[in-house]
Amino acid sequence: MVGPSSTMQGLYALIFALPALAILAVVMYVPTAKIFAMAGKTKYWALLQIIPVIGHIVLLFILAFSKWPAVDGRPEER
Repeated sequence: MVGPSSTMQGLYALIFALPALAILAVVMYVPTAKIFAMAGKTKYWALLQIIPVIGHIVLLFILAFSKWPAVDGRPEER
């Protein structure tokens, strides 16, 4: 046997990839949840980022076209 089998390679990838993905998910969730809180939305909308591509597009549209209580009453900056 020259090297590890494909099953072992898959196991190693799983052991190292899952914690890395979990850390990345938390790092991305926290600031996005804070942005949604400033926009007056529930922080659970930030969980949409788990869905690749479509989730991010939906988040952008929600944030772009919703009213932000923190900004309402102020003149719009251009």
